[in-house]
Amino acid sequence: MKNFKWHTFLKWVAGIVLVCISLLSAGCVSSKFSVETLAKSDINMVSDIHIDQTLTLLKTLA
Repeated sequence: MKNFKWHTFLKWVAGIVLVCISLLSAGCVSSKFSVETLAKSDINMVSDIHIDQTLTLLKTLA
């Protein structure tokens, strides 16, 4: 064990941890993120989307 280099091992572990964190956090990014949606429930967000689509379709129909 005299030839075992801890600093090289720790660099590899730190690199692997950083890669894992970056890959996991990449899936968490949403293009429609806003502070207002933090307090909304799923049902509330679905109803807002439904209202927006209904209004868009009504404008197209008119």
